[in-house]
Amino acid sequence: MNTKTIAITILFSALAIAFIPFRIPAIFLQGFFYRFTEIPIVTVFLLFGPKCGFLVTLVSTLAQLTIFFDPTGLNIARFTKYIEDRFSVFNIFGICSRHAVAMNYNSENLTELYSLATGNAATPSDLSRFGEMIWNMDKVVNAREGFTRADDTVPDTWFKPFKVGDVEMVLMDYYRQKALTREDMVKLLDDYYDERGWDIENGLPTRERLVELGLEDMIQAVPELV
Repeated sequence: MNTKTIAITILFSALAIAFIPFRIPAIFLQGFFYRFTEIPIVTVFLLFGPKCGFLVTLVSTLAQLTIFFDPTGLNIARFTKYIEDRFSVFNIFGICSRHAVAMNYNSENLTELYSLATGNAATPSDLSRFGEMIWNMDKVVNAREGFTRADDTVPDTWFKPFKVGDVEMVLMDYYRQKALTREDMVKLLDDYYDERGWDIENGLPTRERLVELGLEDMIQAVPELV
């Protein structure tokens, strides 16, 4: 590899990484975007050929993974709480939560739709609170019917290797860095309860959380909360 190829690779890889934050909406389909980071890659392919283009693609991709990849930065259990609340908001409106539909809605236009439909002023924070109220009410109803933390679990078959021909797959974390055990699932459930403000020992919403959400009337439904 000569000096010119090395210089081109470094320059255009740096440009590709620098352009990551920039994007513009695609005119042909709402919710899709043109990414500026692809411009240096396409340019180097056109100007200097496939060899340089491949090198820039490889180097910029590896650099992006190194910069933005954080195997400790995403706790799926804690993140789940917000996804559940969001989908509950979609359910309030009767909106399909499939990506092709849901991508057309954001907190601002959902809030506007809510205000137009009900005549009540609302904020995006109010909608998030509505979604959280739904999950807390669901949990209280389940607890009233006898469901406990012991029911918030996964079957043993999840931890058995799944074989397809000569390939064996096991339950992994989000980044596929670690095979998950029953103990890991217990920790994830602890994190999920904690993020929701629920009691980690019994999995129930706390009295304080129900009061904060304006659901104090539901406290009487669960003897453990009275």
